[in-house]
Amino acid sequence: SPSLSPSPSLSPSPSLSPSLSISLSLGPASLSLARGGGSDAKMWRCVAVLALLSVSAAALRPPGRIVVVGGGFGGVYTALKLSSYPWPRKQKPQITLVDPKDEFVFLPLLYDYAVGDAGAAEMAPTFESLFKDKNVDVVKGEVDEIFPEDQSLTLKDGAALPFDYVVLSPGAVPNLDAAPGVRDLASTFYTLDDAHELRSVLQLCAADRKKRRRAVVIGGGYSGVELACSLAESQRMDVTLVNRGPEVLASAPEGNRAAAAKSLAASGVEVLTDASVEEMSATDNDDAADPLREKVVRLEDGRELEADLVYWTAGTRPAGVMSRLNGVEGADGTARIEVDDTLRVPGTEGRVFGVGDAFIARSGGGAVVPASAQVAFQQADYAAHNIWALLTTPPTRRPALLEFRYLGLGEMMTLGTPTKASVATPFGVSVQGAIAGLARRVVYAARMPTLGSAAGASWGFSSKLVRRAFRRTTPKN
Repeated sequence: SPSLSPSPSLSPSPSLSPSLSISLSLGPASLSLARGGGSDAKMWRCVAVLALLSVSAAALRPPGRIVVVGGGFGGVYTALKLSSYPWPRKQKPQITLVDPKDEFVFLPLLYDYAVGDAGAAEMAPTFESLFKDKNVDVVKGEVDEIFPEDQSLTLKDGAALPFDYVVLSPGAVPNLDAAPGVRDLASTFYTLDDAHELRSVLQLCAADRKKRRRAVVIGGGYSGVELACSLAESQRMDVTLVNRGPEVLASAPEGNRAAAAKSLAASGVEVLTDASVEEMSATDNDDAADPLREKVVRLEDGRELEADLVYWTAGTRPAGVMSRLNGVEGADGTARIEVDDTLRVPGTEGRVFGVGDAFIARSGGGAVVPASAQVAFQQADYAAHNIWALLTTPPTRRPALLEFRYLGLGEMMTLGTPTKASVATPFGVSVQGAIAGLARRVVYAARMPTLGSAAGASWGFSSKLVRRAFRRTTPKN
């Protein structure tokens, strides 16, 4: 049991009356105070009681309840980091992750998975495998309402989850309301289901190679450029890339922009800049079940693009749960909410942390950081540390919270095939070609959430390289 050991000492002062210094300790915490005057026994009892009540609060505090909403980069890495912290004995928190899916999706490998260049172990490990032997419970469901003031949230099935702290990392979803017809006719490329759909479509195209397919990709960011290059290079399609701004990959490093422009031109992709979609329509409305039915993309300048496939990568909006954050100004689901320097959401009494691309964050209170997996990966460390500090710091002390600092680690992309890639390093040097493709997969394997998933990704990638090399060196009969 904790001990209370007051240690009085009297020391004369040359100009003041004698003072009494009292030091009390309880477990890991301590309290000291000084008081002038004599040694009244009543004062001793009051001091002891006050010290016992205030200092022992940390030791008697019940385990914290942490709910993580969202199983993407920000949510998974935050939950894993929280479970790895050295929590005080009997204070290990209850960590719950809420997500409607069963697996974590490593989005940078989505196209690789769709065309068979990456396996499920690399791209979509299950939550069960990631949190095995971890102090994390997984609840499959969708959040209905969040009440920061009451420290509780409800799920759509009616279940309630109390919390001390919430980490919101719901991610973003494609904005399909940007123009008429987009929601009904355009495909997206953002989820595991999207990858399965693309795989099925490519199989249909392969069954009829006599017909050269036409594809329109809308959006000139990384996803749009990678998809356009891949469809043109690997699938031999006629591809048009539509970008609203004057340049594709406008915010990317110069090396990646140059590599993308070169690859798009070499693959025969037609790039339309300063172009916006006005509406989409189908030429045959009676065959709505056919994913390859002919479509028309009408631009605002009057041009019309005919296509068998249309992919929308032009923009996202915060996931729906962001409109259910009660009492928070601006939480209407239409725009991202800005978090403070410690990643806490304003108006939530410090109980809600925001991580990932559903929020606006600044590095050190300065420039806004990009909405990327790399940012969410780093924010997870800060959010986990700050929650750990809040739950373990004695009430008599101020928690040492960290302000978020973003460190750019470079950017990578694939440009049509596994041997065509571009890597912009954090040192200002860019690498292209097969070595960049190899580096990209090695880095992605290293960034998998756990050692087990990293080992599985490394083995899957290595075995594919060996089989590919064997096929190339084996003479045909």
